[in-house]
Amino acid sequence: IGITKLSVVLCKLNYSLWYATISTSVVNLMMLTIDRYICIALPLKYPYIVTQRKVSMALASVWITGFLSFIMMFFNTKSSKLPFECYPSKVVVSICTILFFLLPLGVMIVFNVKIVRIARNQGRKIASQGSKLQRSNSTATDDLSSRKNFTRQLKLFKTIRVVFGYFLLCVTPFPVILFIDYTICNDGCISLYVLEVAALVAATNSVTNAFIYGIRDKKYRRSFKLLFARCCNLSG
Repeated sequence: IGITKLSVVLCKLNYSLWYATISTSVVNLMMLTIDRYICIALPLKYPYIVTQRKVSMALASVWITGFLSFIMMFFNTKSSKLPFECYPSKVVVSICTILFFLLPLGVMIVFNVKIVRIARNQGRKIASQGSKLQRSNSTATDDLSSRKNFTRQLKLFKTIRVVFGYFLLCVTPFPVILFIDYTICNDGCISLYVLEVAALVAATNSVTNAFIYGIRDKKYRRSFKLLFARCCNLSG
């Protein structure tokens, strides 16, 4: 009886942790995408819109989303007669997939499209301004500063877009397959092996994000080197 209860708890933890981590990742990426949109679309108002308090609230909402997803899945997953097997509620799987995955995903796609449009328009303006030969020194200095700032923000947006694309590639199959298996096929059309492979692929997303930022962001590499040097000094 003790082993059976333990297997049920472990099975519930498995589903709950997977949905919680996926929900946290997708909502976090949504917040980053909105942040980049505000920075690129409203650069002068950005310091007034994105304050420390709002950033703290956004981070809290990200973790609250993961916690709610975990609670909903854990307490709405039923045990089966076989050990280490359980079945999440169809209603809860549908709600979690729509609210914590599909909805943030749609928001990210919309804001990414808007950022791409802004980047194209801004690129055209920079190209047209560069063709003008007559301009004052102060105007040229201001234009150069604005170009550098826009280029820096655009590079950071491209990094986030790479992270977003890799997230879609790795994480999308698992909730979609699970949603189809439990809500449409009534837990029978997709093998357990396929679910395990999809879960393992989704797990690689968080690991590779650090490498993506390290390859594309100099500040990230510099911060990581400083952190690594401090750890080495403390251990030595």
